[in-house]
Amino acid sequence: MGDEGIVAVNGESNIALVTLWAKPRDVLRRLPGDVAGMVNVAGVLYSRDGVNHVVMSLARTLLNVDTLIVYGPDLSGSGQALVDTFAGRCGEWLRVPCDVVRSLGVRLVDLRGAPIAELERVIRENFRPGIPPRRPIHVELGRAQSPGGYMHPTGWGTLYDVSLFHLWVKVLDYVLTYGYPKPTEAGDTALEAALVAQWGLWGRPPELDEALARHYDVGAMEAHARDMLDPRPPPDGVAYRYGHRLRGHIYGDQLEAAVRKLASAPHTRRAVMTTWAPGDMESGDPPCIVAVQFVSHGDWLSVYGYLRSNDMYRAWPANIYALARLGHHVAERLGEAVGVPYRLAVVATLSASAHVYSRDIGSAARLVEAHWRATYGRDVFDPRGNYTLADRLAHYYPDGTLYRELDYERLALRREAAKLMGEHAFYLGEEHAARALLGDRYRQEGWRVTF
Repeated sequence: MGDEGIVAVNGESNIALVTLWAKPRDVLRRLPGDVAGMVNVAGVLYSRDGVNHVVMSLARTLLNVDTLIVYGPDLSGSGQALVDTFAGRCGEWLRVPCDVVRSLGVRLVDLRGAPIAELERVIRENFRPGIPPRRPIHVELGRAQSPGGYMHPTGWGTLYDVSLFHLWVKVLDYVLTYGYPKPTEAGDTALEAALVAQWGLWGRPPELDEALARHYDVGAMEAHARDMLDPRPPPDGVAYRYGHRLRGHIYGDQLEAAVRKLASAPHTRRAVMTTWAPGDMESGDPPCIVAVQFVSHGDWLSVYGYLRSNDMYRAWPANIYALARLGHHVAERLGEAVGVPYRLAVVATLSASAHVYSRDIGSAARLVEAHWRATYGRDVFDPRGNYTLADRLAHYYPDGTLYRELDYERLALRREAAKLMGEHAFYLGEEHAARALLGDRYRQEGWRVTF
């Protein structure tokens, strides 16, 4: 019953106790011994989904329970969901028919926030051992039904890949999973998340994946990339042109200014260009890419684009590719200016509204379903380096040079994993578990073949 922490006490009792964010054993210890013995079973309920398991237990096994007491601090709203369910207000959390709850004939007593003395009193007054059991009800848990999006804001997600196509699959997978459903000012609806998507180039020129070309208009991507460098004003009827906003308009040639700034001060944090202009907030078609920043580390150049709005299915591949081509141009110009070749490191989009419109959700979902195994089944190089797990936790640069050594303990490994790519963190978790289970027989990665 509930999520975890079930304590069976007296199988003849008609009372089940559900605790909220309080361990059942601790609550039972606070009761007089004879009162604790009047409880059939006690379980903790942390989540609203756990309400389903309470109902299932009452329908299948706790057949002589007719009184359900909910007790403790309701920190997550799971207690309210339980109270609502037994009051006939069955919400989206319930994965069994509401009729099943009504047919149980179980009375719920709400003691959330009550003192322990009140719990003692209610148990004593309602204890009726040996009542005839109900007939069991055969019921199966239904599958979770998505309300059409993730109904809670999440803050910024972060994704990384060296393949533009596989990064796109990850981007769509993330928005389809964590996108919050909301209307737009244009009258559409979309799933929206905040997302950082990083394309690792590491000296490679920005090129298009063959896989991407099978799913996206490559010609449109190339045209968008050229537009980023074109200083001409937009044609009549077109609200803006990125190249004009970056290289003309009201701010002058920001691209040349950024190159000069980087050449004179390679460590600058001011090589920033903007496309936003007065009046854009009220425009019917303002720019989506709002700002672009170039950051150098040695002879590596990274490009970060901030987008107020980004259609991740129809526009994101073209946007990040155009930013990469823009960065490649700046790297070449900078190299010519200082006499040292510059290489592209990472191109990232920071999309405050990374969204997939409702009309495209089906197509995006089919693309993800067709390719997610290939995308997540690859080993992707993590620029944060590599680790070996031995008596010490050794951290290496990507080229294999030792960066640092740490005391090996679970919390230290967790600390490191929190800073890594998700796939790399998962790998470290697997290795740590194998090391703990195999002891002296553990060999990093070798256990994957041996066992």
